[in-house]
Amino acid sequence: MIIVSALALLALVVLGIWAFGGALARFFGGLLIISSLWSLVLVVLAPTIWPFLYLGIGLSLWLFGHWHYAVKYHIWKTPLACRVFAFRALRIIDPTRHRARIR
Repeated sequence: MIIVSALALLALVVLGIWAFGGALARFFGGLLIISSLWSLVLVVLAPTIWPFLYLGIGLSLWLFGHWHYAVKYHIWKTPLACRVFAFRALRIIDPTRHRARIR
């Protein structure tokens, strides 16, 4: 009985990630980018590494959200994401490379 409920919970989590994961990743990635840029502005006199780390995590989340959208719908959400994934290093993981490019 516990195994069945654990598998049902796992299936619910996977469906939730598939349904809302891309939008949530783009939203929270954008928030993290904005907050890290704001903290870079505020901490000009005493620079630390943390805003740069948060900026990298935010950019990664934002890119993952757009990649998730492209995997799901086979089209890019924004032209900026299309341009970013057109770079040579990211072209390998471009899910739309044999399809239409932008929405």
